[in-house]
Amino acid sequence: MKSIIVTTAKKGIEEAKREAQECISKGEGYYRRDFKRMPEIAAGDRIYFVMQNYVRGYGLVSAVGDRYKIKL
Repeated sequence: MKSIIVTTAKKGIEEAKREAQECISKGEGYYRRDFKRMPEIAAGDRIYFVMQNYVRGYGLVSAVGDRYKIKL
């Protein structure tokens, strides 16, 4: 099992907050970002979300789509 850390740029914080609220309310959701190089991850791996120098959340990857989409 791998763990990856994903940082969010200041300009993307509001979008990330909306995504997080949607994932929390539904119990699952998609994390969408434009990865220059898709991390080598698979279902079961852990993903940690860092914003403004703090870990703001985490999730277990349940599926990996195209290079822009990770299902939590």
